[in-house]
Amino acid sequence: MFSEGLRNRRSALLAGWLLTVVLLLTVTTSILGTNAFSEPINEFDDIRYEDISDHNLSYRPELIATLTFNQETVWPEPDKMPTGIDPNKLMADAMNPGLGVRQLHQQGITGVGVNVAIIDQPIYLDHPEYAGKIAAYYDTGCSGPPSSMHGPAVVSLLVGTNCGTAPNAQVYYAAAPSWEMDASYYVEALDWIIEQNKFLTEAEKIRVVSVSAVPSQPSWANGEMWTGAIARAEAVGIVVLDCSDDFGFIGPCWYDASDPENIARCTPGFPGKPPWFDPGGILVPSSPRTTAQHEDSNGRFSYIYWGRGGLSWSIPYCAGVLAMGWQIRPKLTGEQMRDLLFHSAYINSDGARIINPKGFIGLVVGSVEPSVTPPTGPLFIEVSASATQLCRPDYSHKLDVSWKVTGGTPPYDVTIEITGPDGATKIHGVDALEGTRKFDLAYPGGGAVSVDARAKDSSGSSASAMAGVSLSPCKCK
Repeated sequence: MFSEGLRNRRSALLAGWLLTVVLLLTVTTSILGTNAFSEPINEFDDIRYEDISDHNLSYRPELIATLTFNQETVWPEPDKMPTGIDPNKLMADAMNPGLGVRQLHQQGITGVGVNVAIIDQPIYLDHPEYAGKIAAYYDTGCSGPPSSMHGPAVVSLLVGTNCGTAPNAQVYYAAAPSWEMDASYYVEALDWIIEQNKFLTEAEKIRVVSVSAVPSQPSWANGEMWTGAIARAEAVGIVVLDCSDDFGFIGPCWYDASDPENIARCTPGFPGKPPWFDPGGILVPSSPRTTAQHEDSNGRFSYIYWGRGGLSWSIPYCAGVLAMGWQIRPKLTGEQMRDLLFHSAYINSDGARIINPKGFIGLVVGSVEPSVTPPTGPLFIEVSASATQLCRPDYSHKLDVSWKVTGGTPPYDVTIEITGPDGATKIHGVDALEGTRKFDLAYPGGGAVSVDARAKDSSGSSASAMAGVSLSPCKCK
């Protein structure tokens, strides 16, 4: 039910979103203050910079989480607000990329040492969310305001300290005027990125370019030039992610804000819209999210909450997940990374593939020797995993996990955490500092399994390591 007419529906949604982006460029530092908002407020309305203090929202507890608002939105007094609903908390919670990304960050997997690139609308460089993370900035010819709504949003979703999937990666940023609807600006930007790579060492090479636009779309001038530019980038090992059906493979999904780490609760498409997805693509969260706002009307850097974000927000999210993978294994090619991304994806009951950051990192780690630099303290744990396909009625695979703890101060607390393709996690305590243990898995459909090994000693030091395996699906006999 999702495949017929998909290309037309997706193109229409993308075109509508990009038109919204152009219109929202008017919301810049020229705004002088909030506006009294007397119209009825509907689900998914944009109320940035609006004064809605005269509205009574106390009887509409589901409304606020669907809206788009910023820190300048003026809310009603508490007696006119739904009980237990705090817009500030919604905004703070939606900074979390979800799906286990922050758990990976806690293990030191943050994209550190990896260079990425973005082609988008202009930005100020000093927003606290990403200040100091722009390695180089190039303007292809943007006239008008020096910043935008869209640019700060995408850079914060990729490398933002609070919002980003790869908060320690560095960005080569090329500003392009999407409102001109001319792909030649994007081609110039991509050629600039390719040129930068010529001066970087092998370890410093730009790996991936996030492009939250469709430069090849028919309504844009010079769209055919984009094909050649992508070919030039791919020829030198640069992955280009855009919003198109021709070159992109990313679609939107939204997660349950009450359980953002649970991949099984992700829904294809956009909130408030019928579910849809491309069976050949991979879905990446776009809602609900909080992004950096370039500067509000009081001169303060701030943030925007999006109850329904666009596909534009999914592109930098995916680029950041790839950057985390390249931190671990920098010699993997873009094609290899894409394959691991697809093999690790969670597949729901309708056949939609949803990005699985922990499963992806598990497969990256499992393909090489220990991946992450050992902790600076004396305590260290290493882990490896392998799976045997059995396809029995009660379980489908046997998982073998081996671990070894060295250093530290006894006694120790050692746990093995196993996350299945459905996102379900089980934690097992182990007594030995070194050993191998077998676990029965019931995943006949196959998928990625990640293994987190954790150790804590009596001095309070802790260490962790990851491994991963890809389960082959059982075939009916």
